[in-house]
Amino acid sequence: MNQNKLPDEVIALWPEILSDIDVRIIPVEYLASVNITFKDKRTWNVNLSKKKKSDLTAFQKELSELLSHYEKNIVSVDFQINVEKVKKDVQKNTAKFLRRIKGVE
Repeated sequence: MNQNKLPDEVIALWPEILSDIDVRIIPVEYLASVNITFKDKRTWNVNLSKKKKSDLTAFQKELSELLSHYEKNIVSVDFQINVEKVKKDVQKNTAKFLRRIKGVE
């Protein structure tokens, strides 16, 4: 598996869209959770699915700072994607795009 791609079991849920996602650039609003495991076996788990957009902006900054500061002490960072939100947003924006094209013809 390519390190910058989603796991095969996630891609299988919607391959036409999810196969092209680069995990290094996933917007934070599409994350369901973040789990960080440290060398001393501690874990930091954050559920993002119920956070407001303004909270997500602050979280993104905090996460970036945490990862930079503790980089040498981190064993792994696991992101869980909110596939339903991705799917909903892609479908909504595709429908808008198709209505615009139809109106142009």
